[in-house]
Amino acid sequence: MKYLFAAALAAASVAHAQTNWKLATGYRAESFHTQNVYKFAQDVEQATSGQLRIDVHPNNTLFKLNDIRQAVQEGKAQAGETIMTSMVKDIPIAGADAIPFVVGSYEDARRMWELQRPLIERHFAGRGLKALYAVPWPPQGLYAGVPVRSSADFKGTRMRPYNQSTIRIAEMLGATPVDVPMVEVNKALASGKWTT
Repeated sequence: MKYLFAAALAAASVAHAQTNWKLATGYRAESFHTQNVYKFAQDVEQATSGQLRIDVHPNNTLFKLNDIRQAVQEGKAQAGETIMTSMVKDIPIAGADAIPFVVGSYEDARRMWELQRPLIERHFAGRGLKALYAVPWPPQGLYAGVPVRSSADFKGTRMRPYNQSTIRIAEMLGATPVDVPMVEVNKALASGKWTT
């Protein structure tokens, strides 16, 4: 799961004058995640009769994905999108939905968010942030450049994890976790830099 957040103080200035927000995301413009953000920005502009315009900055162009929460907290951007598990070190409950097999459907994801949200909001409030919405990810998959018939096929390969749980899975399979920004995944797969 991931979600979008904004500095609470920025929201207070929307009422009377036209306001522009910068919203940072680390995902490609054409991705599922960023398309949701574009729709959110469009809906906000329509709901506020143009008084609040949100300029979406995809592809890590404003800040890298893992730096977005801190950038919003410091007022460098008014809003940002991040993957919840990137905040586990500061907010442990943010990683609850990343435990394998805990969430198996969109209904499960909604229930998980209902349980996490009050705790996330309390942590955010202490940092001057506000959770605006959460979006469950579609089912996750594993993509490999060669057939995978058993766990032994992972030994000696390189795998792109995106949180502590997937790092641990890679290690248990004998693969080497490789840090590749989401916007570079297609290029890395095509170049053969890593195989899973």
